[in-house]
Amino acid sequence: MKRFLRDNWAIVILFFVELILFATNYTPGTYLVGWDAVMPELNFAENFKRNVFSVWQEYRGVGLLDGMSHAANLPHTLFLWVLHFVLPLNLLRYFFIFLMHVTGGLGMYFLLRKKILGSHLRGVNLIAFVGALFYLFNLATIQMFYAPLEAFAVHFAFLPWLVSSIISYLSTGKSRDLVLFAVFSIVSLPQAFVPQLFLVCIFLVFLNFLFNSRNFKRLAMAAAVIFAINAFWGLPYAYSVLTNSGTILEAKINQMSSPDIFAKNQARGNLSDVATLRGFMLDVVEYDKYGQNLPIMQSWITHLNNTGFTLLAIIFFSLAFVGFAGVIYSRQKALYPFVIAFLAAFLVLGNDILIVKQVNELIRNIFPAVGEAFRFPFTKFATLFAFCYSILIALGISELSLRLRTKYLHTTFYILLSVCILLYALPAFRGSFFFDSLKVSIPEEYKETFEFLNNQDKGTLTLADAQVKNTRIAILPQSTFWSWRFHDNGYRGSGFLWYGIPQASLDRAFDPWSDKNENYYWELSYALYSKNVLLLESILEKYQISWILVDGNVINPNSPKSLFYDEIYEMLSSTAKVEVAQSYDKIKIYRVNLATSVQKYVYVASNLPIVAPVYKRNNYDAAYIEKGDYVSLPNADYYYPFRSLFTGRAQSEIEFEIQEKGDYFVFRKNLPSISSDYIVEIPEIKRE
Repeated sequence: MKRFLRDNWAIVILFFVELILFATNYTPGTYLVGWDAVMPELNFAENFKRNVFSVWQEYRGVGLLDGMSHAANLPHTLFLWVLHFVLPLNLLRYFFIFLMHVTGGLGMYFLLRKKILGSHLRGVNLIAFVGALFYLFNLATIQMFYAPLEAFAVHFAFLPWLVSSIISYLSTGKSRDLVLFAVFSIVSLPQAFVPQLFLVCIFLVFLNFLFNSRNFKRLAMAAAVIFAINAFWGLPYAYSVLTNSGTILEAKINQMSSPDIFAKNQARGNLSDVATLRGFMLDVVEYDKYGQNLPIMQSWITHLNNTGFTLLAIIFFSLAFVGFAGVIYSRQKALYPFVIAFLAAFLVLGNDILIVKQVNELIRNIFPAVGEAFRFPFTKFATLFAFCYSILIALGISELSLRLRTKYLHTTFYILLSVCILLYALPAFRGSFFFDSLKVSIPEEYKETFEFLNNQDKGTLTLADAQVKNTRIAILPQSTFWSWRFHDNGYRGSGFLWYGIPQASLDRAFDPWSDKNENYYWELSYALYSKNVLLLESILEKYQISWILVDGNVINPNSPKSLFYDEIYEMLSSTAKVEVAQSYDKIKIYRVNLATSVQKYVYVASNLPIVAPVYKRNNYDAAYIEKGDYVSLPNADYYYPFRSLFTGRAQSEIEFEIQEKGDYFVFRKNLPSISSDYIVEIPEIKRE
């Protein structure tokens, strides 16, 4: 035992520190849920099928081409499924996030000890331990884990292991090292749920090939392994980007949020903030349980304002600078990949630094899709930056040891430095490793809702087709086009209901990847807020909605009346088309009696009228109300010239001209078969 502790003391201490972190941040009886979360544990069978058959996401609204990489979550789903046999469901996500955190720290320790520093260096274990501790508790890592998403946690965990294994293979060419790289590539697949993170890893692999090996056969073998492991999600994603990027750019949610999000990132893109790892998370403000809008990282902001923290941040940056200068001065080409990656991440994050800012803006203007993909530069590059920062700090300590002409610095120095890192991250050990509002209980009524809906509409398809449920469910209220929800139990985020139910959920979280999903919202919103029951019935038919779920736990802190609960209940009770199917406390589930019989989201219709023009968006489909199901083609039997008389989006998107005529506005549009303009005057739209 003594020998084990002597040889592995650093590993033991890292695990011990992680246990303390867990003990101070876990709240018994709660789930770690909120913001964006991946929670297959709410229905393993359904989410496993969604991972396997993921290219077309039928359950996301009216169905959409996968705009992320849900298939890449398969290892995560399988791991949690195995884990749920020994841990309660509410503990699974806590356990996974903490496991990824400590795995990243261990990976950094072994990378530094085995590949970066070299075993010949005296005190190498101590230096590697300090580097690993900084990787675990630097401010960038803290912000990435404060509101965790599985993809970012996995990226943090396996970036050191992937780099270590590819360095080994490129230097030795041994099959064993290539197999090890393949294993780490497989277990790190969930990072590709956010594909930009995968590109960061590829960038590091290429840099290591460029400087550590010119053996093209080894590069080809590594590339073949990468392609073979990632093609199942990468090829569909590439197709999605090529065919659906316009929809993503034009989504109302993205139009309204992307410029603001990038501006908030850019506000932290100055030299001082980047050097001290301060990101936009420090500026995020949300409604708290006491009814106030406060920064979510308030305890950290208070901590960062202390002179002691500033001093520690300067010390760590100075060590990193010494390491950076040492690599350049000694021309250690094997370490150039980390210097270059550090600079690349610095330039992306430093998007408010003179010249860098202008280059950044130029790229975003020329390539809007790239700007949209990296509208959160901090979340995509903060881990890479912290990764390289930690390596440079370790190299800086090593450089100091050499320059001070001592074989190794005294152990007291390393202990003091380790204590400084823990003091630097002190709020994490006071319960602020996670945003406190993400630790909430899931009310029993949701579990009862999951159970009820899982027993409805069971499919009888063959195994080859995968058993599916054949109906859609509308989630109400829908008081805003934003996907962010707040619940009266403290929950806030993009939602979690669809993880627990088999039906396709019509919810705002899916709008950015499908204009059909967004248009459903505009039509539904108009019907609800105009209290038009007949219009609501037509929308239920048009979108083949078999269920309605009204979640009374949803709140809107900024506009409570917009929830429209009383009006929704009154409308649903006044139509014979809808009946109450089940009720659980604040959740009411309604069954919709559709006129058409839908099987596998499909039904057959014949002799359909042809309607024109083809439109992209509106909030009132007069053609469907008057004609029912129809086909939309340029040459038609029926022509509705102003199908998009709608201003819920940008004025530049309107499909007609607006002209002034005295005290009135005139809507003007060219009809395809009429030489003169078709002019309609609407007296109600009068200048005041």
